[in-house]
Amino acid sequence: MAIRSRLSAADLCTSLLAVHKPDTPFVVRDGRAEGVDLIAELRFQDKTWNDLFRGVGLSRAYTIRMRIDESNAEVRKKEKLGDIGWRDGEHYAKRFGATNTEFGEISETIYAATYARKGLFKFEKETEFRFKTADLRDPLVRAIYRAGWECRNVTFRKL
Repeated sequence: MAIRSRLSAADLCTSLLAVHKPDTPFVVRDGRAEGVDLIAELRFQDKTWNDLFRGVGLSRAYTIRMRIDESNAEVRKKEKLGDIGWRDGEHYAKRFGATNTEFGEISETIYAATYARKGLFKFEKETEFRFKTADLRDPLVRAIYRAGWECRNVTFRKL
């Protein structure tokens, strides 16, 4: 059995930041301003994607927060799926009365679409957005394991 070498924390961070591509609806960004190392989330800051999300009436947002623990050679991640609303073209997290905020490893498809009336009882789909949470989580986890690190899901405690 071959022993795989472990990348440094800086190289791991670089490979995780490189997971998103220009055509993906999510982004991986630096999260130090928010108290974590990296954040992977839907691309609400990009005007094109934000307009699409608002246009189809997206009502759920998915986020993964990650902290790199060099002493244990692991990346701890915390996933969150929560309800969002729209005001003045910007999204906001619904905090009060939102019963669908979930934590843990989440496997769900986020779906939104717009329809147009094409007759008395006929509707036609105009725009559609479908996103599986695994489409964001799986490339990150693969990059972590490829780098020789472990990935640990955190549900209830702090990262």
